[in-house]
Amino acid sequence: MVEAYDGHLDSAIVLINQAAVLAPDDLDIALARGYILFWRGDLAASRIAVEAIEARDPNYPELATLRTAVMRDQKNAGVHLRSLTFGGGLSTIKLRNGTSRTWNTEQLVAAVDLSGQTTLAVGLMREERNVSDNRLSARMDRQFGNG
Repeated sequence: MVEAYDGHLDSAIVLINQAAVLAPDDLDIALARGYILFWRGDLAASRIAVEAIEARDPNYPELATLRTAVMRDQKNAGVHLRSLTFGGGLSTIKLRNGTSRTWNTEQLVAAVDLSGQTTLAVGLMREERNVSDNRLSARMDRQFGNG
């Protein structure tokens, strides 16, 4: 299927669904559909496609490869820590009158994958001068489409 090979997964799924309607008993089409669903990130639908093929022919060629990939990605799905960063700094500024000021900063940032497409990063920064300044930040990144 040229569309899937070229990365046009939205049009590939439309075409493979049409083919599945025309040939519902063709396991090659069912397997191709399972792969396209997997490449699109739809693990639940891909797992259903794998189970449907297994029910008809558990030893179907190439089924084991797709089954392994789907099970691996499902195992890794869900919330998990992507990164944890600690930072610190010491700053000195010299004023025009010849005096200087020194302060320190500490920072902690945790990035958590909420799904295969969404990552949340939460940061806490503390800056110590004459008084303490605490800052909380949050950032959410979302992957759109299949890119």
